[in-house]
Amino acid sequence: MQREKGKSTILVMLIAAFTLPLVLALAIWYINTAAQKQQKNFAQTTEEAYMLHTLVIPTPAVAKNPIDAKTLEEIKQIKLEEVFQEKKPTTTTPNPTITKKIEPPRPTGTPVPTKHPIPTPKPIEKAIPTAKILVVSYEPNISNKTIYEYFKWENALVLSKLLIKKLNIATQKTAQFTISRIIRIRDFPEKQDGFKYTPDTYVKCIKDNKKCHKPDRANYNKIFTQNKICSLVEQGQISEVWLWGGPYFGYPGYVEMVCKTKKGNIKVPVQGFNYERRDWEVHMFVIGMRIEYILRSTFSKAKLPINLFDVFSLTPKKNIAGCGTYYQAPNSEKAWDFDNKKFVNTYCGYFNSSYDRIVQVIKDSSTNDINQLREIIAKLFKLTKLNCTAWHCNSRDYYVWLYSRLPHQEGKDIIGFYKNWWIYIINPNTK
Repeated sequence: MQREKGKSTILVMLIAAFTLPLVLALAIWYINTAAQKQQKNFAQTTEEAYMLHTLVIPTPAVAKNPIDAKTLEEIKQIKLEEVFQEKKPTTTTPNPTITKKIEPPRPTGTPVPTKHPIPTPKPIEKAIPTAKILVVSYEPNISNKTIYEYFKWENALVLSKLLIKKLNIATQKTAQFTISRIIRIRDFPEKQDGFKYTPDTYVKCIKDNKKCHKPDRANYNKIFTQNKICSLVEQGQISEVWLWGGPYFGYPGYVEMVCKTKKGNIKVPVQGFNYERRDWEVHMFVIGMRIEYILRSTFSKAKLPINLFDVFSLTPKKNIAGCGTYYQAPNSEKAWDFDNKKFVNTYCGYFNSSYDRIVQVIKDSSTNDINQLREIIAKLFKLTKLNCTAWHCNSRDYYVWLYSRLPHQEGKDIIGFYKNWWIYIINPNTK
């Protein structure tokens, strides 16, 4: 009996001796696999993005404006600047001739001290909000030609530079838009359902829009992942994306993507542009969609009876108006009515000359009726007569005029918001 018990004990010990290393090996393998999986998932989070808000507003339902001579000249000038930069000759410095150094004669006698002028300190440049733009342009080839050449459309980079030029005029040096990086992709973007045009199917789509793919929306998550956009955001190299493509590429006018980074979630503005349209005011219109969404969202958090941006953008009623919107001027009787010569009384200029007073009036008013507030402001402020001659009665100059009226003062107001609204427009993460 004892002999059998001893054999059983020995057998258990032998099994344990062989099993224990196997169990330990399996445990180590499981731990390593889990760690690698966690590391892989963490690496993916730096490229993970999701769509927060989308403004799906189509290109304005107005006829394509003929390209005027001034716009053509501006496009031509930008193209010449590009050619000059690409073909600018590099100057090489010849090997310098070495000459013997001649020592100046040493002075004799008692040296006379010389008066050195005190250098004037350079003024400290104030930091201004800066949009660091990543231009992503999908430019597939069709019949051995670029899409620009095939359809006789415009170059995305040229349009980007022209748009930036106009925006920087509008900001009046209180904000800056600049291109930080350019990515050009010789392909069509993929749709959300996985579809991608070929040159043949896209040409058929342009000839007959009934043959265009539906749903139209491009896969923004894939665009972000393939181009490692969240990594560029996290590194501080870019702050927003300008996405260019042709008709039916599936770009909404404005999208806010969110990058999950080590620093937390970061909102990334994404503008969707169509390089078929050479009339740059259409692209300024798309910028207006972003401006309105961000500012209305920002001031919805303010403790005011009426949204401050709504007061700014008020269109005419009882012959009293604010500054207008991106689709209706302050004196317009309908949308896209930018050449109306009818005069209106406006308080628009006070948003920069008397910003604090405007905010105080809104704060002190006991009404949440914007039309009543309109009349209160009309009694307290001396209104100015205005018609379309202020922006030369055309949509191109209207957008520059409108965006230059956005408040752009230093500091914060009495309710704790920045008086330079470009800070919010450029960085929607601002609190």
